[in-house]
Amino acid sequence: MTYLRHAFFVDTLELRLLPDGGPIQQKAKEILAGAEVFQEVVSSAGNRWQALGLVYQAPEQELALRAMDEPSKQAGTHLESVRVFQEALDTFGRELEEIDYETRALDEAADAAYGVWLERLDELNAQDASTYEMEAAREELNAPLQTRLAEITQRYEQARQACVRSLGAIARSSPDVISSYPSFVMDLAATERDDAIAALDKALAPDASPEDIKAFYNLLLLAGPDLMKELGKRPGAAQFVAGMSPHEEMKFWGKLSPEQQGALLVALPGLVGSLEGAPYKTRDTANRQLLGILQQELIEDLWNSGRVGTDYEALAVRQGALESLALALSKKDRYLISLDPRTDAPLAQVAVGNPDTARNVTYVVPGMYSSSVDAAGLANQADDLRKRQSLEGIYGNDTAVIAYMGYESPTLGQVTSEDLAEKGAPAFADSLDGLYLTRSAAGTVVEVNVIAHSYGTTMTAIALGQTDYGVASAVLLASAGLPEGVAVADFNVGLGSDGERKVFVTTAEADSLAPWGSDMSWRTDPADEADPWGGRVFSSDEVTVNNISYEAVEDHHLHLYLEGGTFSMKITALVTSGGSEEAVELIKAAQ
Repeated sequence: MTYLRHAFFVDTLELRLLPDGGPIQQKAKEILAGAEVFQEVVSSAGNRWQALGLVYQAPEQELALRAMDEPSKQAGTHLESVRVFQEALDTFGRELEEIDYETRALDEAADAAYGVWLERLDELNAQDASTYEMEAAREELNAPLQTRLAEITQRYEQARQACVRSLGAIARSSPDVISSYPSFVMDLAATERDDAIAALDKALAPDASPEDIKAFYNLLLLAGPDLMKELGKRPGAAQFVAGMSPHEEMKFWGKLSPEQQGALLVALPGLVGSLEGAPYKTRDTANRQLLGILQQELIEDLWNSGRVGTDYEALAVRQGALESLALALSKKDRYLISLDPRTDAPLAQVAVGNPDTARNVTYVVPGMYSSSVDAAGLANQADDLRKRQSLEGIYGNDTAVIAYMGYESPTLGQVTSEDLAEKGAPAFADSLDGLYLTRSAAGTVVEVNVIAHSYGTTMTAIALGQTDYGVASAVLLASAGLPEGVAVADFNVGLGSDGERKVFVTTAEADSLAPWGSDMSWRTDPADEADPWGGRVFSSDEVTVNNISYEAVEDHHLHLYLEGGTFSMKITALVTSGGSEEAVELIKAAQ
Protein backbone atom coordinates (compact mmCIF):
# COMPACT_ATOMS: atom_id res chain seq x y z
CA MET A 1 0.00 0.00 0.00
CA THR A 2 1.36 3.40 -0.92
CA TYR A 3 0.70 6.45 1.15
CA LEU A 4 1.54 10.14 1.09
CA ARG A 5 4.23 11.06 -1.40
CA HIS A 6 4.93 14.15 0.70
CA ALA A 7 4.31 12.51 4.05
CA PHE A 8 6.36 15.10 5.90
CA PHE A 9 5.04 18.35 4.52
CA VAL A 10 6.65 20.80 6.94
CA ASP A 11 5.73 24.09 5.35
CA THR A 12 8.63 26.40 6.17
CA LEU A 13 8.16 28.49 3.02
CA GLU A 14 6.90 31.61 4.82
CA LEU A 15 9.71 31.39 7.36
CA ARG A 16 12.31 31.01 4.61
CA LEU A 17 10.90 34.08 2.88
CA LEU A 18 11.43 36.28 5.95
CA PRO A 19 13.99 39.09 5.44
CA ASP A 20 17.58 38.66 6.61
CA GLY A 21 18.19 40.08 10.08
CA GLY A 22 21.67 41.43 9.34
CA PRO A 23 20.69 44.12 6.80
CA ILE A 24 17.86 45.28 9.09
CA GLN A 25 20.31 45.76 11.96
CA GLN A 26 22.78 47.57 9.71
CA LYS A 27 20.15 49.93 8.27
CA ALA A 28 18.83 50.76 11.76
CA LYS A 29 22.39 51.53 12.85
CA GLU A 30 22.83 53.87 9.88
CA ILE A 31 19.56 55.67 10.67
CA LEU A 32 20.67 56.15 14.28
CA ALA A 33 23.99 57.58 13.10
CA GLY A 34 22.11 60.02 10.86
CA ALA A 35 19.88 61.09 13.76
CA GLU A 36 22.93 61.72 15.94
CA VAL A 37 24.46 63.91 13.22
CA PHE A 38 21.15 65.74 12.81
CA GLN A 39 20.86 66.41 16.57
CA GLU A 40 24.46 67.64 16.68
CA VAL A 41 23.90 70.00 13.74
CA VAL A 42 20.71 71.45 15.25
CA SER A 43 22.36 71.89 18.67
CA SER A 44 25.37 73.55 17.06
CA ALA A 45 23.10 75.90 15.12
CA GLY A 46 21.28 76.75 18.36
CA ASN A 47 24.53 77.59 20.09
CA ARG A 48 25.61 79.85 17.24
CA TRP A 49 22.18 81.50 17.26
CA GLN A 50 22.65 82.39 20.92
CA ALA A 51 25.81 84.27 19.92
CA LEU A 52 23.61 86.82 18.16
CA GLY A 53 22.99 88.33 21.59
CA LEU A 54 26.38 89.98 21.33
CA VAL A 55 25.42 91.98 18.24
CA TYR A 56 21.62 92.08 18.31
CA GLN A 57 19.92 94.63 20.55
CA ALA A 58 16.11 95.07 20.47
CA PRO A 59 13.10 94.97 22.82
CA GLU A 60 12.21 91.48 21.54
CA GLN A 61 15.81 90.29 21.91
CA GLU A 62 15.00 87.51 24.41
CA LEU A 63 12.16 86.15 22.26
CA ALA A 64 14.36 86.09 19.16
CA LEU A 65 17.32 84.50 20.90
CA ARG A 66 15.15 81.65 22.17
CA ALA A 67 13.76 80.80 18.70
CA MET A 68 16.08 77.79 18.43
CA ASP A 69 15.22 76.31 21.80
CA GLU A 70 12.25 74.29 20.57
CA PRO A 71 14.02 72.87 17.45
CA SER A 72 16.95 71.84 19.66
CA LYS A 73 14.57 70.15 22.09
CA GLN A 74 12.74 68.37 19.25
CA ALA A 75 16.04 67.21 17.76
CA GLY A 76 16.91 65.66 21.11
CA THR A 77 13.50 63.99 21.36
CA HIS A 78 13.91 62.76 17.80
CA LEU A 79 17.27 61.23 18.65
CA GLU A 80 15.81 59.40 21.65
CA SER A 81 12.97 58.08 19.46
CA VAL A 82 15.45 56.85 16.85
CA ARG A 83 17.43 55.11 19.59
CA VAL A 84 14.25 53.23 20.56
CA PHE A 85 13.72 52.51 16.87
CA GLN A 86 17.27 51.20 16.47
CA GLU A 87 17.09 49.03 19.57
CA ALA A 88 13.75 47.53 18.45
CA LEU A 89 15.04 46.67 14.96
CA ASP A 90 18.36 45.41 16.28
CA THR A 91 16.53 43.00 18.60
CA PHE A 92 14.16 41.99 15.81
CA GLY A 93 17.10 41.42 13.43
CA ARG A 94 18.85 39.15 15.92
CA GLU A 95 15.64 37.14 16.33
CA LEU A 96 15.32 36.80 12.55
CA GLU A 97 18.82 35.37 12.35
CA GLU A 98 18.02 32.85 15.09
CA ILE A 99 14.73 31.94 13.40
CA ASP A 100 16.55 31.38 10.10
CA TYR A 101 19.01 29.03 11.83
CA GLU A 102 16.19 27.06 13.48
CA THR A 103 14.24 26.87 10.19
CA ARG A 104 17.22 25.39 8.35
CA ALA A 105 17.69 22.86 11.14
CA LEU A 106 14.01 21.92 10.91
CA ASP A 107 14.25 21.36 7.15
CA GLU A 108 17.20 19.02 7.74
CA ALA A 109 15.25 17.17 10.43
CA ALA A 110 12.27 16.79 8.08
CA ASP A 111 14.50 15.29 5.38
CA ALA A 112 15.94 12.83 7.89
CA ALA A 113 12.48 11.91 9.17
CA TYR A 114 11.29 11.26 5.64
CA GLY A 115 14.12 8.76 5.18
CA VAL A 116 13.04 6.99 8.37
CA TRP A 117 9.44 7.02 7.11
CA LEU A 118 10.37 5.29 3.84
CA GLU A 119 12.00 2.46 5.80
CA ARG A 120 8.99 2.26 8.08
CA LEU A 121 6.67 2.28 5.08
CA ASP A 122 8.37 -0.81 3.63
CA GLU A 123 7.79 -2.57 6.93
CA LEU A 124 4.12 -1.56 7.01
CA ASN A 125 3.61 -2.68 3.40
CA ALA A 126 5.10 -6.06 4.24
CA GLN A 127 2.71 -6.31 7.19
CA ASP A 128 -0.27 -5.32 4.98
CA ALA A 129 -1.01 -2.50 7.41
CA SER A 130 -4.27 -0.58 7.15
CA THR A 131 -4.61 3.07 6.18
CA TYR A 132 -5.25 3.98 9.81
CA GLU A 133 -2.13 2.14 11.01
CA MET A 134 -0.07 3.97 8.39
CA GLU A 135 -1.57 7.28 9.43
CA ALA A 136 -0.69 6.59 13.07
CA ALA A 137 2.90 5.68 12.18
CA ARG A 138 3.30 8.72 10.00
CA GLU A 139 1.84 11.01 12.64
CA GLU A 140 4.23 9.60 15.26
CA LEU A 141 7.17 10.81 13.17
CA ASN A 142 5.54 13.95 11.84
CA ALA A 143 4.07 15.39 15.06
CA PRO A 144 7.40 16.53 16.60
CA LEU A 145 8.27 18.30 13.35
CA GLN A 146 4.97 20.14 13.31
CA THR A 147 5.49 21.10 16.96
CA ARG A 148 8.89 22.59 16.15
CA LEU A 149 7.37 24.44 13.20
CA ALA A 150 4.67 25.89 15.45
CA GLU A 151 7.26 26.97 18.02
CA ILE A 152 9.41 28.72 15.41
CA THR A 153 6.36 30.41 13.91
CA GLN A 154 5.25 31.55 17.37
CA ARG A 155 8.75 32.87 18.08
CA TYR A 156 8.62 34.98 14.94
CA GLU A 157 5.15 36.29 15.79
CA GLN A 158 6.26 37.23 19.31
CA ALA A 159 9.34 39.00 17.92
CA ARG A 160 7.23 40.85 15.39
CA GLN A 161 4.68 41.94 17.99
CA ALA A 162 7.42 43.10 20.39
CA CYS A 163 8.97 45.16 17.60
CA VAL A 164 5.59 46.67 16.67
CA ARG A 165 4.90 47.55 20.32
CA SER A 166 8.28 49.26 20.66
CA LEU A 167 7.81 51.22 17.46
CA GLY A 168 4.25 52.10 18.38
CA ALA A 169 5.42 53.68 21.64
CA ILE A 170 7.54 56.23 19.80
CA ALA A 171 6.02 59.69 20.15
CA ARG A 172 6.02 62.30 17.39
CA SER A 173 8.76 64.77 18.10
CA SER A 174 7.07 67.62 16.20
CA PRO A 175 3.32 67.75 16.90
CA ASP A 176 2.94 71.26 15.48
CA VAL A 177 3.55 70.20 11.89
CA ILE A 178 0.57 71.01 9.70
CA SER A 179 -1.22 67.71 9.07
CA SER A 180 -4.55 66.32 7.94
CA TYR A 181 -4.48 63.88 10.86
CA PRO A 182 -6.54 64.58 13.98
CA SER A 183 -4.38 65.07 17.09
CA PHE A 184 -1.17 63.06 16.94
CA VAL A 185 -2.66 59.86 15.46
CA MET A 186 -2.20 59.05 11.78
CA ASP A 187 -5.23 57.88 9.84
CA LEU A 188 -4.02 54.32 9.48
CA ALA A 189 -7.54 53.01 8.81
CA ALA A 190 -7.84 55.12 5.65
CA THR A 191 -4.48 53.85 4.42
CA GLU A 192 -5.46 50.26 5.14
CA ARG A 193 -8.76 50.76 3.30
CA ASP A 194 -7.09 52.27 0.25
CA ASP A 195 -4.48 49.51 0.14
CA ALA A 196 -7.12 46.78 0.43
CA ILE A 197 -9.30 48.28 -2.31
CA ALA A 198 -6.29 48.66 -4.60
CA ALA A 199 -5.27 45.04 -3.93
CA LEU A 200 -8.79 43.80 -4.64
CA ASP A 201 -9.00 45.72 -7.89
CA LYS A 202 -5.67 44.21 -9.01
CA ALA A 203 -6.83 40.71 -8.03
CA LEU A 204 -10.09 41.17 -9.96
CA ALA A 205 -8.30 42.19 -13.14
CA PRO A 206 -8.35 39.61 -15.98
CA ASP A 207 -4.56 39.67 -16.13
CA ALA A 208 -4.04 39.33 -12.36
CA SER A 209 -0.86 37.45 -11.51
CA PRO A 210 -0.48 34.83 -8.74
CA GLU A 211 1.44 37.48 -6.82
CA ASP A 212 -1.52 39.89 -7.12
CA ILE A 213 -3.86 37.21 -5.79
CA LYS A 214 -1.61 36.34 -2.87
CA ALA A 215 -1.10 40.01 -1.99
CA PHE A 216 -4.86 40.46 -1.70
CA TYR A 217 -5.22 37.42 0.56
CA ASN A 218 -2.40 38.71 2.76
CA LEU A 219 -4.16 42.08 3.15
CA LEU A 220 -7.38 40.29 4.09
CA LEU A 221 -5.56 38.77 7.06
CA LEU A 222 -5.19 42.29 8.45
CA ALA A 223 -8.71 43.47 7.58
CA GLY A 224 -11.45 43.80 10.17
CA PRO A 225 -15.11 42.90 9.58
CA ASP A 226 -16.04 46.49 8.64
CA LEU A 227 -13.37 46.68 5.96
CA MET A 228 -14.35 43.27 4.59
CA LYS A 229 -17.95 44.47 4.36
CA GLU A 230 -16.81 47.53 2.43
CA LEU A 231 -14.72 45.39 0.07
CA GLY A 232 -17.76 43.22 -0.61
CA LYS A 233 -19.54 46.25 -2.10
CA ARG A 234 -16.92 46.68 -4.83
CA PRO A 235 -18.12 45.71 -8.34
CA GLY A 236 -17.43 42.02 -8.95
CA ALA A 237 -16.15 41.37 -5.43
CA ALA A 238 -18.85 38.84 -4.51
CA GLN A 239 -17.92 36.73 -7.54
CA PHE A 240 -14.17 36.77 -6.91
CA VAL A 241 -13.04 33.12 -6.88
CA ALA A 242 -9.32 33.20 -7.73
CA GLY A 243 -7.28 31.33 -5.16
CA MET A 244 -3.84 30.10 -4.12
CA SER A 245 -2.46 26.61 -3.56
CA PRO A 246 -4.43 24.30 -1.23
CA HIS A 247 -1.74 24.57 1.44
CA GLU A 248 -1.74 28.37 1.28
CA GLU A 249 -5.54 28.55 1.36
CA MET A 250 -5.75 26.21 4.34
CA LYS A 251 -3.25 28.34 6.28
CA PHE A 252 -5.05 31.54 5.26
CA TRP A 253 -8.39 30.32 6.62
CA GLY A 254 -6.76 29.10 9.83
CA LYS A 255 -5.17 32.49 10.49
CA LEU A 256 -8.49 34.36 10.32
CA SER A 257 -10.36 35.05 13.54
CA PRO A 258 -13.94 33.72 13.80
CA GLU A 259 -15.18 37.29 13.33
CA GLN A 260 -13.10 37.68 10.17
CA GLN A 261 -14.30 34.33 8.84
CA GLY A 262 -17.94 35.28 9.34
CA ALA A 263 -17.47 38.69 7.74
CA LEU A 264 -15.59 37.22 4.77
CA LEU A 265 -18.32 34.66 4.19
CA VAL A 266 -20.90 37.41 3.79
CA ALA A 267 -18.74 39.93 1.93
CA LEU A 268 -16.84 37.68 -0.50
CA PRO A 269 -18.86 34.45 -0.90
CA GLY A 270 -17.08 33.51 -4.14
CA LEU A 271 -13.73 33.47 -2.36
CA VAL A 272 -14.93 31.44 0.63
CA GLY A 273 -17.00 29.09 -1.52
CA SER A 274 -13.98 27.48 -3.16
CA LEU A 275 -11.46 27.98 -0.35
CA GLU A 276 -9.56 24.81 0.52
CA GLY A 277 -9.31 24.50 4.28
CA ALA A 278 -12.67 26.11 4.98
CA PRO A 279 -15.29 23.62 6.23
CA TYR A 280 -17.44 22.32 3.38
CA LYS A 281 -20.61 23.35 5.16
CA THR A 282 -19.27 26.91 5.27
CA ARG A 283 -18.40 26.68 1.59
CA ASP A 284 -21.91 25.45 0.85
CA THR A 285 -23.40 28.47 2.63
CA ALA A 286 -21.14 30.81 0.66
CA ASN A 287 -21.85 29.15 -2.68
CA ARG A 288 -25.61 29.16 -2.17
CA GLN A 289 -25.30 32.89 -1.52
CA LEU A 290 -23.26 33.26 -4.71
CA LEU A 291 -25.79 31.17 -6.62
CA GLY A 292 -28.52 33.61 -5.55
CA ILE A 293 -26.40 36.53 -6.78
CA LEU A 294 -25.90 34.82 -10.14
CA GLN A 295 -29.61 34.09 -10.45
CA GLN A 296 -30.47 37.74 -9.79
CA GLU A 297 -27.82 38.85 -12.28
CA LEU A 298 -29.30 36.47 -14.87
CA ILE A 299 -32.77 37.97 -14.39
CA GLU A 300 -31.32 41.40 -15.11
CA ASP A 301 -29.47 40.09 -18.16
CA LEU A 302 -32.62 38.44 -19.51
CA TRP A 303 -34.57 41.65 -18.91
CA ASN A 304 -32.01 43.56 -20.98
CA SER A 305 -31.57 40.82 -23.57
CA GLY A 306 -33.04 42.87 -26.40
CA ARG A 307 -29.98 45.07 -26.55
CA VAL A 308 -27.50 44.89 -29.42
CA GLY A 309 -24.78 42.29 -28.91
CA THR A 310 -26.75 39.98 -26.62
CA ASP A 311 -25.34 36.42 -26.68
CA TYR A 312 -28.58 34.46 -26.47
CA GLU A 313 -26.85 31.09 -26.57
CA ALA A 314 -24.63 31.96 -23.60
CA LEU A 315 -27.65 33.24 -21.66
CA ALA A 316 -29.55 30.03 -22.36
CA VAL A 317 -26.62 27.89 -21.19
CA ARG A 318 -26.24 29.94 -18.00
CA GLN A 319 -29.95 29.81 -17.29
CA GLY A 320 -30.00 26.03 -17.73
CA ALA A 321 -26.96 25.59 -15.47
CA LEU A 322 -28.29 27.78 -12.64
CA GLU A 323 -31.69 26.10 -12.76
CA SER A 324 -30.08 22.65 -12.71
CA LEU A 325 -27.84 23.55 -9.77
CA ALA A 326 -30.82 24.90 -7.84
CA LEU A 327 -32.73 21.67 -8.55
CA ALA A 328 -29.76 19.55 -7.47
CA LEU A 329 -29.63 21.42 -4.16
CA SER A 330 -33.35 21.19 -3.52
CA LYS A 331 -32.96 17.75 -1.94
CA LYS A 332 -31.61 17.35 1.57
CA ASP A 333 -28.04 16.38 2.40
CA ARG A 334 -26.70 18.19 -0.67
CA TYR A 335 -23.75 20.59 -0.52
CA LEU A 336 -22.54 23.04 -3.15
CA ILE A 337 -18.83 22.91 -2.34
CA SER A 338 -17.50 24.99 -5.25
CA LEU A 339 -18.96 27.43 -7.76
CA ASP A 340 -16.93 29.31 -10.36
CA PRO A 341 -19.05 31.75 -12.42
CA ARG A 342 -16.36 32.62 -14.96
CA THR A 343 -17.75 30.26 -17.63
CA ASP A 344 -21.22 30.31 -19.21
CA ALA A 345 -22.09 27.11 -17.34
CA PRO A 346 -20.41 27.77 -13.98
CA LEU A 347 -17.90 25.17 -12.88
CA ALA A 348 -19.21 23.46 -9.76
CA GLN A 349 -19.08 20.54 -7.34
CA VAL A 350 -22.16 19.11 -5.65
CA ALA A 351 -21.68 16.70 -2.76
CA VAL A 352 -24.28 14.17 -1.69
CA GLY A 353 -23.50 13.53 1.96
CA ASN A 354 -21.36 15.74 4.18
CA PRO A 355 -17.66 15.86 3.15
CA ASP A 356 -16.82 17.40 6.54
CA THR A 357 -17.71 14.20 8.41
CA ALA A 358 -17.84 11.28 5.96
CA ARG A 359 -15.18 8.61 6.50
CA ASN A 360 -15.23 7.78 2.78
CA VAL A 361 -15.55 10.32 -0.03
CA THR A 362 -15.79 9.56 -3.76
CA TYR A 363 -15.42 12.02 -6.64
CA VAL A 364 -17.33 11.25 -9.84
CA VAL A 365 -15.81 12.99 -12.88
CA PRO A 366 -18.01 12.97 -16.02
CA GLY A 367 -16.72 13.27 -19.58
CA MET A 368 -17.53 14.84 -22.92
CA TYR A 369 -20.38 17.38 -23.11
CA SER A 370 -20.81 17.43 -19.31
CA SER A 371 -21.27 20.64 -17.34
CA SER A 372 -23.33 22.13 -14.54
CA VAL A 373 -26.28 22.10 -16.96
CA ASP A 374 -26.38 18.41 -15.96
CA ALA A 375 -26.00 19.14 -12.23
CA ALA A 376 -29.38 17.73 -11.18
CA GLY A 377 -28.88 14.47 -13.07
CA LEU A 378 -25.26 14.04 -11.97
CA ALA A 379 -26.21 14.69 -8.34
CA ASN A 380 -28.93 12.02 -8.59
CA GLN A 381 -26.37 9.57 -10.03
CA ALA A 382 -24.06 10.41 -7.12
CA ASP A 383 -26.95 9.70 -4.77
CA ASP A 384 -27.60 6.31 -6.40
CA LEU A 385 -23.91 5.40 -6.14
CA ARG A 386 -23.81 6.41 -2.48
CA LYS A 387 -26.78 4.20 -1.68
CA ARG A 388 -25.11 1.28 -3.46
CA GLN A 389 -21.85 1.93 -1.59
CA SER A 390 -23.71 1.75 1.71
CA LEU A 391 -24.87 -1.77 0.76
CA GLU A 392 -21.60 -3.04 -0.69
CA GLY A 393 -18.86 -1.39 1.34
CA ILE A 394 -17.52 -1.20 4.87
CA TYR A 395 -18.61 2.36 5.70
CA GLY A 396 -22.39 2.05 5.69
CA ASN A 397 -23.96 5.48 5.33
CA ASP A 398 -20.80 7.25 6.51
CA THR A 399 -19.94 8.29 2.96
CA ALA A 400 -20.20 11.22 0.57
CA VAL A 401 -20.15 11.28 -3.23
CA ILE A 402 -19.16 14.44 -5.11
CA ALA A 403 -20.42 15.17 -8.62
CA TYR A 404 -17.40 16.97 -10.02
CA MET A 405 -18.22 19.57 -12.69
CA GLY A 406 -15.06 21.56 -12.02
CA TYR A 407 -13.48 21.45 -15.47
CA GLU A 408 -14.51 22.47 -18.99
CA SER A 409 -15.32 19.24 -20.82
CA PRO A 410 -14.88 18.89 -24.59
CA THR A 411 -17.32 18.64 -27.44
CA LEU A 412 -16.98 15.79 -29.93
CA GLY A 413 -14.71 17.96 -32.04
CA GLN A 414 -12.41 18.67 -29.08
CA VAL A 415 -12.24 15.21 -27.55
CA THR A 416 -9.12 14.15 -29.46
CA SER A 417 -7.14 17.04 -27.96
CA GLU A 418 -5.70 16.95 -24.44
CA ASP A 419 -5.80 20.74 -24.02
CA LEU A 420 -8.88 20.80 -21.80
CA ALA A 421 -7.60 17.85 -19.77
CA GLU A 422 -4.30 19.61 -19.09
CA LYS A 423 -6.15 22.82 -18.28
CA GLY A 424 -8.54 21.16 -15.84
CA ALA A 425 -6.18 18.73 -14.09
CA PRO A 426 -4.48 21.19 -11.67
CA ALA A 427 -7.82 22.31 -10.23
CA PHE A 428 -8.94 18.71 -9.73
CA ALA A 429 -5.63 17.83 -8.06
CA ASP A 430 -6.12 20.85 -5.78
CA SER A 431 -9.62 19.64 -4.86
CA LEU A 432 -8.30 16.19 -3.94
CA ASP A 433 -5.45 17.63 -1.88
CA GLY A 434 -7.80 20.22 -0.41
CA LEU A 435 -10.10 17.52 0.94
CA TYR A 436 -7.18 15.83 2.69
CA LEU A 437 -5.91 19.11 4.13
CA THR A 438 -9.35 20.31 5.24
CA ARG A 439 -10.08 17.09 7.06
CA SER A 440 -6.55 16.92 8.52
CA ALA A 441 -6.92 20.45 9.88
CA ALA A 442 -10.12 19.30 11.59
CA GLY A 443 -8.26 16.32 13.08
CA THR A 444 -10.08 13.59 11.13
CA VAL A 445 -9.03 10.96 8.58
CA VAL A 446 -10.84 10.38 5.29
CA GLU A 447 -10.45 7.80 2.52
CA VAL A 448 -10.75 9.37 -0.93
CA ASN A 449 -11.70 7.64 -4.20
CA VAL A 450 -12.11 8.75 -7.80
CA ILE A 451 -14.46 7.52 -10.52
CA ALA A 452 -13.92 9.01 -13.98
CA HIS A 453 -15.83 8.53 -17.21
CA SER A 454 -14.90 9.07 -20.87
CA TYR A 455 -12.78 12.24 -21.28
CA GLY A 456 -12.92 12.61 -17.52
CA THR A 457 -10.42 9.72 -17.37
CA THR A 458 -8.03 11.70 -19.59
CA MET A 459 -8.13 14.67 -17.23
CA THR A 460 -8.04 12.48 -14.11
CA ALA A 461 -4.96 10.59 -15.31
CA ILE A 462 -3.06 13.88 -15.40
CA ALA A 463 -4.47 15.11 -12.09
CA LEU A 464 -3.56 11.92 -10.20
CA GLY A 465 0.04 12.53 -11.16
CA GLN A 466 -0.06 16.04 -9.70
CA THR A 467 -1.53 15.44 -6.25
CA ASP A 468 0.52 15.66 -3.07
CA TYR A 469 -1.67 13.18 -1.22
CA GLY A 470 -2.70 9.75 -2.46
CA VAL A 471 -6.24 8.49 -3.02
CA ALA A 472 -7.40 5.00 -2.06
CA SER A 473 -8.70 3.89 -5.46
CA ALA A 474 -9.54 4.99 -8.99
CA VAL A 475 -12.10 3.52 -11.39
CA LEU A 476 -11.93 4.45 -15.10
CA LEU A 477 -15.18 3.91 -17.00
CA ALA A 478 -15.33 4.01 -20.82
CA SER A 479 -12.03 5.84 -21.13
CA ALA A 480 -11.52 8.16 -24.09
CA GLY A 481 -7.83 7.38 -23.77
CA LEU A 482 -5.03 8.24 -21.38
CA PRO A 483 -2.19 10.59 -22.39
CA GLU A 484 0.77 8.89 -23.99
CA GLY A 485 3.46 8.07 -21.48
CA VAL A 486 1.15 8.02 -18.45
CA ALA A 487 1.57 4.67 -16.69
CA VAL A 488 -0.48 3.17 -13.90
CA ALA A 489 2.59 3.68 -11.69
CA ASP A 490 2.18 7.44 -12.18
CA PHE A 491 -1.21 7.37 -10.47
CA ASN A 492 -0.94 8.52 -6.84
CA VAL A 493 -3.26 5.68 -5.80
CA GLY A 494 -2.96 3.11 -3.03
CA LEU A 495 -1.84 -0.50 -3.46
CA GLY A 496 -3.90 -3.58 -2.80
CA SER A 497 -2.66 -6.61 -0.85
CA ASP A 498 -1.33 -8.05 -4.10
CA GLY A 499 1.00 -5.07 -4.55
CA GLU A 500 -0.98 -3.69 -7.51
CA ARG A 501 -2.38 -0.18 -7.58
CA LYS A 502 -6.12 -0.09 -6.98
CA VAL A 503 -6.87 1.24 -10.46
CA PHE A 504 -9.83 -0.52 -12.12
CA VAL A 505 -10.81 -0.13 -15.79
CA THR A 506 -13.76 -1.14 -17.94
CA THR A 507 -15.33 -0.44 -21.33
CA ALA A 508 -18.48 -2.22 -22.56
CA GLU A 509 -18.54 -4.16 -25.83
CA ALA A 510 -21.54 -2.09 -26.93
CA ASP A 511 -19.68 1.17 -26.27
CA SER A 512 -18.13 2.19 -29.58
CA LEU A 513 -17.50 5.82 -28.66
CA ALA A 514 -14.83 5.23 -25.99
CA PRO A 515 -12.48 3.21 -28.27
CA TRP A 516 -13.05 5.78 -31.02
CA GLY A 517 -11.87 8.51 -28.66
CA SER A 518 -8.62 6.72 -27.85
CA ASP A 519 -8.01 5.57 -31.45
CA MET A 520 -8.60 8.98 -33.03
CA SER A 521 -6.41 10.74 -30.46
CA TRP A 522 -3.64 8.09 -30.44
CA ARG A 523 -4.04 7.91 -26.68
CA THR A 524 -3.68 4.72 -24.64
CA ASP A 525 -6.81 2.61 -24.20
CA PRO A 526 -6.49 1.32 -20.61
CA ALA A 527 -9.17 -1.34 -21.22
CA ASP A 528 -7.34 -2.95 -24.17
CA GLU A 529 -6.51 -6.41 -22.85
CA ALA A 530 -4.53 -7.23 -26.01
CA ASP A 531 -2.09 -4.46 -25.11
CA PRO A 532 -2.34 -4.26 -21.28
CA TRP A 533 -1.87 -0.83 -19.78
CA GLY A 534 -1.58 -1.99 -16.20
CA GLY A 535 -4.89 -1.32 -14.48
CA ARG A 536 -7.18 -4.17 -13.45
CA VAL A 537 -9.67 -4.62 -16.30
CA PHE A 538 -13.17 -5.83 -15.47
CA SER A 539 -16.27 -6.56 -17.51
CA SER A 540 -19.22 -4.28 -17.99
CA ASP A 541 -21.05 -6.77 -20.20
CA GLU A 542 -23.57 -9.46 -19.34
CA VAL A 543 -21.99 -11.88 -16.87
CA THR A 544 -23.05 -14.38 -14.22
CA VAL A 545 -20.98 -14.59 -11.06
CA ASN A 546 -21.79 -16.74 -8.03
CA ASN A 547 -25.20 -17.53 -9.60
CA ILE A 548 -26.02 -13.80 -9.88
CA SER A 549 -26.64 -12.42 -13.38
CA TYR A 550 -25.63 -8.89 -14.28
CA GLU A 551 -26.90 -6.79 -17.18
CA ALA A 552 -24.71 -5.44 -19.94
CA VAL A 553 -23.97 -1.75 -20.42
CA GLU A 554 -25.54 -0.90 -23.78
CA ASP A 555 -24.03 2.50 -24.61
CA HIS A 556 -21.40 5.08 -23.66
CA HIS A 557 -23.33 7.17 -21.12
CA LEU A 558 -22.11 7.43 -17.53
CA HIS A 559 -25.49 6.65 -16.02
CA LEU A 560 -25.56 3.32 -17.88
CA TYR A 561 -22.26 2.26 -16.33
CA LEU A 562 -23.71 3.14 -12.92
CA GLU A 563 -27.06 1.39 -13.31
CA GLY A 564 -28.01 -0.90 -10.47
CA GLY A 565 -28.16 -4.21 -12.35
CA THR A 566 -24.76 -3.95 -14.06
CA PHE A 567 -21.50 -5.60 -13.08
CA SER A 568 -19.77 -2.24 -13.59
CA MET A 569 -21.91 -0.70 -10.83
CA LYS A 570 -21.23 -3.67 -8.54
CA ILE A 571 -17.45 -3.44 -8.94
CA THR A 572 -17.34 0.37 -8.88
CA ALA A 573 -19.35 0.56 -5.67
CA LEU A 574 -17.21 -2.11 -4.00
CA VAL A 575 -13.87 -0.61 -5.00
CA THR A 576 -14.79 2.89 -3.86
CA SER A 577 -16.17 1.84 -0.47
CA GLY A 578 -13.37 -0.26 0.95
CA GLY A 579 -14.24 -3.53 -0.81
CA SER A 580 -11.51 -3.71 -3.45
CA GLU A 581 -10.33 -7.16 -2.29
CA GLU A 582 -13.81 -8.60 -2.77
CA ALA A 583 -14.02 -6.83 -6.14
CA VAL A 584 -10.80 -8.53 -7.28
CA GLU A 585 -12.23 -11.96 -6.43
CA LEU A 586 -15.46 -11.23 -8.31
CA ILE A 587 -13.50 -10.05 -11.36
CA LYS A 588 -11.53 -13.29 -11.37
CA ALA A 589 -14.72 -15.32 -11.05
CA ALA A 590 -16.27 -13.48 -14.01
CA GLN A 591 -13.38 -14.25 -16.37
